Amino acid sequence: MMPSVVGPPVSASSSDASHRAQRAALGNGDLIRHVVVHLTSTAADWAVFIGVLVYAFEVGGASATGLASIALLVPYITAAFFTGSLAERLPPGRVRLGGLAVQVAGYGTAALAVAGGAALPIVVAASMVGVGAVTTLRTSGAVILPAIVRSTRELAVGNLWTGYAESLGALLGPLAATGLLAFGGSAAVLAGCAGMAALGAAVTLLPRLVDPPGGGDAVDRSRGSVRRVVHNVRGLRSRPGVLGVLFVAGAQYFVVGALDIIVVVAAEDRLDLGDSGPGLLLTMVGIGALAGGVVTTFLIRLDRLAPVLVGAMLLVAVFATTLGASLTVVAAFVLLPLIGISRSVIDLVADVLLHRSAPPEILASVYAVIEIAAGIGLILGSVGAQALIALSGVEAALYGTGGFFLLLVVITLGSMRLADSSATVPVV
Repeated sequence: MMPSVVGPPVSASSSDASHRAQRAALGNGDLIRHVVVHLTSTAADWAVFIGVLVYAFEVGGASATGLASIALLVPYITAAFFTGSLAERLPPGRVRLGGLAVQVAGYGTAALAVAGGAALPIVVAASMVGVGAVTTLRTSGAVILPAIVRSTRELAVGNLWTGYAESLGALLGPLAATGLLAFGGSAAVLAGCAGMAALGAAVTLLPRLVDPPGGGDAVDRSRGSVRRVVHNVRGLRSRPGVLGVLFVAGAQYFVVGALDIIVVVAAEDRLDLGDSGPGLLLTMVGIGALAGGVVTTFLIRLDRLAPVLVGAMLLVAVFATTLGASLTVVAAFVLLPLIGISRSVIDLVADVLLHRSAPPEILASVYAVIEIAAGIGLILGSVGAQALIALSGVEAALYGTGGFFLLLVVITLGSMRLADSSATVPVV
């Protein structure tokens, strides 16, 4: 076990201090490899949905596409309890490596199935295996990151870089899928996903990242996977506000699930952007997500981060509602990046606050719950948007998205008032 890093969780107090911290972090090879793995795995995760859903539409039309979309989200909920428990019981680097190997197998099998003209359920089932293994990324990473950084400031840098990697992956995954679709169709996309996961596995096999110090010891093995995760998260009740931050970290994925449907309908039926329209609109959201990472670099220097979360949730509500009230091409190109920025800020700031608030030995359980909540949020967003569009059009889906985030603020406001008082956990 590493010695405790002296001092409370620290955010950079000045621009120079932030730059020095990031330059110093460039010398941490383990941290660089950790970020690269997040980038490749996240990009593959975004791309696989495009590959499978395009194939589903080709063989079964819109109804098959909707069912395949929901099926691909189910593993986020069902697998996270198991992978979160594994990351606490076993060396987290090996859990990550195993997850990447399963992704390679799942995506590769799906690619072969598409190339052979297999039935859609076979392709979806193989892809679901790979998607389920993606839940090892954040659960293992939550244990690995505090173990490989050398200071509390470097932990903040690591959180930022990991967030940058996930935002960049959300942009590069769809872009790569678009190119691979033109080159070789859905089979090429899924093969590319297997290749990206394989690259992540190769990086993971580099020295020291497989078995970083810490993790896998001092764990109560008498409980099963579900009971262990539930027990650990219940322990957070003694830390005021942390459960509210945890809830927000998962629930904000509602906007991701909703936008996947909204941009397709808006591009085709309302904005006349053609076949490339949905990809173009999602790219605007991805650009906003990257910008959100830059914004967060400055925001995490603040002593209190919970008000930032509340403000970002309110901004998502305002921007989504405004886009619903004025759905034009210009408004979409302005407001979708702003939604991407706000959602990225929520994601990154919640990560930083959770690392400052939750004891390191239960971080894998914390991120297992986030994966489960994210899966639920994605499904609710997707199903809710489809229902509202069917009832009243795409504007209603945008109003519903804004209303969801207003409700999220109301539900969590009490917790947000207390969350910063629990951000006192030293890095171990």
